[in-house]
Amino acid sequence: SWQFSRRGLIMVPIAIEEDTVMTAALEAGADDIEPDGESWRILTDPSVVYDVKDALEAAGIEVQSAESTMVSSNTIEVTALEDARQILRIMDMLDESDDVQDVYANFDIEESLMQEIE
Repeated sequence: SWQFSRRGLIMVPIAIEEDTVMTAALEAGADDIEPDGESWRILTDPSVVYDVKDALEAAGIEVQSAESTMVSSNTIEVTALEDARQILRIMDMLDESDDVQDVYANFDIEESLMQEIE
């Protein structure tokens, strides 16, 4: 857990102009905004995540998700196919266990590897 910190995480569609999202999010108290695939990833203090979500919606911005979660302080790139398979297998096993409530990870599997695995 020392590699993770509790953060508010809001996702909005990347189709919305960056300046629009950034202005609304920062004025509402967000800490950072960055692209994440097909979405903008907005990071906040966990205590204000739903205030920022409400402000974004009031500005007419569609919110895909908003939650208080654990965010990794660093990310490990996975480039080997067998490593990716093993990691995903472990993640599935942990997720299916009745004794496990939440699973957090700090890996990033390349899109080409994910397509090969599927």
